[in-house]
Amino acid sequence: MATIQAYRESDVERFWKDEDFDRYLPKPGFITDFVMSLRGIETPTIFAFWEAAFVMSTMLKRDAWLEWYPQNIWPNLYVMIVAPPRLCAKSTGINFGSKILQDFHNELPGEMFFKKQINIMSTRATPESLSDALRTDEKKYLQDGKLTTVEIGSELAIMASEASTFLGKQKYNLGLIDRLTHLYDCLDNDMDRTRKDGKVEFKNIYVTFIGATTPEGVRSSIPEEAFEGGFMSRLIVAYQDLPTRTYPFPKAVKFAADPKQTITRKHLVDRLAYLAVKSQGAYTMAPEAIAAHEKFYEEFHESLLKKEDRSERKKNMYHRFDTHLLKLALILRAQQYEPGNVITLEDYIQARNILSATLDRDVTPVEDIGASSHDTHYNRIKNLIQRRPMTRKELLQSMSPYRCYVEEVNKILDSLHSEGVISVTLNGKQEATMSRTTKEVYTWVGKEA
Repeated sequence: MATIQAYRESDVERFWKDEDFDRYLPKPGFITDFVMSLRGIETPTIFAFWEAAFVMSTMLKRDAWLEWYPQNIWPNLYVMIVAPPRLCAKSTGINFGSKILQDFHNELPGEMFFKKQINIMSTRATPESLSDALRTDEKKYLQDGKLTTVEIGSELAIMASEASTFLGKQKYNLGLIDRLTHLYDCLDNDMDRTRKDGKVEFKNIYVTFIGATTPEGVRSSIPEEAFEGGFMSRLIVAYQDLPTRTYPFPKAVKFAADPKQTITRKHLVDRLAYLAVKSQGAYTMAPEAIAAHEKFYEEFHESLLKKEDRSERKKNMYHRFDTHLLKLALILRAQQYEPGNVITLEDYIQARNILSATLDRDVTPVEDIGASSHDTHYNRIKNLIQRRPMTRKELLQSMSPYRCYVEEVNKILDSLHSEGVISVTLNGKQEATMSRTTKEVYTWVGKEA
């Protein structure tokens, strides 16, 4: 295959505005190409990044790994894309990535044509259907006149553009979430028992998961037990509560040299196939990256043992930060078109910054799991005001998509004001009571939870 260069902004006709998350984009490669291809739709950069990272994670399978003891670290990811309804394009990038994953193996020769085929599940699942999907397989093909057998392990990519539908209702999905939690570790050998077939054996497990949903979907589809069982600590939640771009009509990204040509899915299919060949084998960390991780891990381990300002649920999301970090650092190195399997200090720092920027964002959807409707609205209003002072008009507009209207907003504001955690100002003057005018401003003055 010919050498590939990542697209640069100078290669295309730029029409979009920068977003805050753009500063975290990694060294140019497949991920930045994927992000650029979606610049003309209402998918925030943070979503496009994690959708691209998921595509890389799924393509790599167990053909790439980070050398570790006593067992390798595999680059599989579990990602949840979360945004309010109708405000951000959540599933567009997932569906786009799914089509790339379905097609790229067609560009590969011989054994890799079969080894890199992706087993995708997108419909509603049960623990038993997961077991069926994870059955091992064999593919046979002729090579140089000889019949060759390719063994396919227990591999599955779950791509749920409607994650709340995929996971089902709380009373139903606990067994499914337990199964997903167990599969995350990608064991060499495992087994399950099904009513249909009895004992089912798995070999060389590799499972990735990405889903899109609304904050309400998170609350209604994930049970509280998901924290105790460890599912939430394995899940990277990418949350965006406000749109970052608006297009009445979606736009393709045109090349500056020839505006008749645009970045297409086929371009990304070819690039992913190129990486499938290049990004194989053991990855190691450069000495500088090892030193940085040793320093980080000492601080990280201490933070797990002491009380912090973070809520218990937010702390739970950080329990596997170190594992997510190493997986992502491998993916950032593998997505580059340059040869080499050494994770540099730059790769490591970029992975750490990206992960911190993602997990440090508002975690209202996570806090809402298992909460009542009133508590959900209370948490959301509190978090909105904590982030910045808000007028009454802004607050009502922000809460309307969640079916939280004037009467409920008034009750929650009264509660927060009586607790002494918000102040009320009107025309720059602090007020002892609320006037309920649209220009009234609420400012957080209490301690952040």
